[in-house]
Amino acid sequence: MIILLAFTVKENPQTLWILPVLLLLSWSMYAYSKLQLLISKDAIIFRGGLNPHHIQWQDITKIDMYGAGKYDTPIINIYYKNRKLEIARSTYLHNQFNKIIGLLEMKVSDDLFTARYIMTRKKLS
Repeated sequence: MIILLAFTVKENPQTLWILPVLLLLSWSMYAYSKLQLLISKDAIIFRGGLNPHHIQWQDITKIDMYGAGKYDTPIINIYYKNRKLEIARSTYLHNQFNKIIGLLEMKVSDDLFTARYIMTRKKLS
């Protein structure tokens, strides 16, 4: 691909702007494939990305969920130790996202869920 791009730039210098776009696209696809969300009996671990998170279940102070965008895509916010982990439905398959919600509701006490979470959860059901 790089050889083809170098040949194209040599023949037509106006296509030089394509190189940074292709590099950014390839890096973002690589970085996206390395994201991991692990939910264990002790903690929630989010690896990859710019801000890795390691959340113990007892450190969670609040869990909120809201619908964003044109189609009200659900996004879960987990607040802990003055930080926030955002889990978007668009990142996971439907069944995976439902499993994440189920595990959160099983591990965390009911008083940590906000009213907006409960309303959005009813819309998903």
